[in-house]
Amino acid sequence: MREPFELVHHNRYRVSCRPELTPDGTFLARVVVSWIDDDGSVLDHRLRPELAPFPTAAEAADVGRDAALRWLDALESGATKALAAESARRDREAYAVAQREWRTAAAAFETSMQRLAASAGPADPAEATRVAIDAAALKRLHERWLETAVHLAVVQRR
Repeated sequence: MREPFELVHHNRYRVSCRPELTPDGTFLARVVVSWIDDDGSVLDHRLRPELAPFPTAAEAADVGRDAALRWLDALESGATKALAAESARRDREAYAVAQREWRTAAAAFETSMQRLAASAGPADPAEATRVAIDAAALKRLHERWLETAVHLAVVQRR
């Protein structure tokens, strides 16, 4: 690596390799990783790998760069896992909400159907229309719940 020992990683991180001169003339690998987080704050992280000194600054910079890139890849992997866990949590919550909505609507529909079946005489045309509308709404809620359940099952298989 040539001076100024700096590179940009994934168009997001600036890796500055700053070998540190020791009293005996060798160099220690030292790296500063800078990036702007999602809130717009500039973050600097100083890496000081516990390695033996190197005879040249270029060797120390190369090793420091490699350590920084491994650290960044691990950081990105952790962020990806955190995003996946959050997405899975939201999927489970969406399933629970869809199931509750469907069960509530199904119970209300069943109650209205029991009332209709218990009534004597011909059904009122307005009541028949209301039953048809409620049945269609219940069908849509049931389909939404099933779609959420299938999505959750597919996501868990990945």
